[in-house]
Amino acid sequence: MAKVWKRKDRDVWIVDYRDATSKRVRMLGGGTRDAAEEKLAEMIKASREPVQNLEDRDILLKDYVARWKGAAKVDLATKSLRSTAQLLTLHVLTALGFLRVRDLRRKHVKMLLNEKRRATW
Repeated sequence: MAKVWKRKDRDVWIVDYRDATSKRVRMLGGGTRDAAEEKLAEMIKASREPVQNLEDRDILLKDYVARWKGAAKVDLATKSLRSTAQLLTLHVLTALGFLRVRDLRRKHVKMLLNEKRRATW
């Protein structure tokens, strides 16, 4: 739920909302409630705009994971990256790597998890 609220310890208004990826965002909205509400309205309007990324529209999961590995080198420890990449390669990409990311659905993940559970019993 998006809202505007005033900090108790300072004379500032905070804009509090969730973006298109459901990530919580808090930012300074200005010195007045009206300014903060205008900022919130702008953020809500911007989050409803469709994102046009046609370059990656048909990217396969295996290609996306390869790109993710390159970007994750900065954020993850070497051991974490290696173990995550190994799990992705052994389990996820063998079953779902051929799918386009935009076609990947919850049912695919549930089927994969059910197969893995059955294989361990």
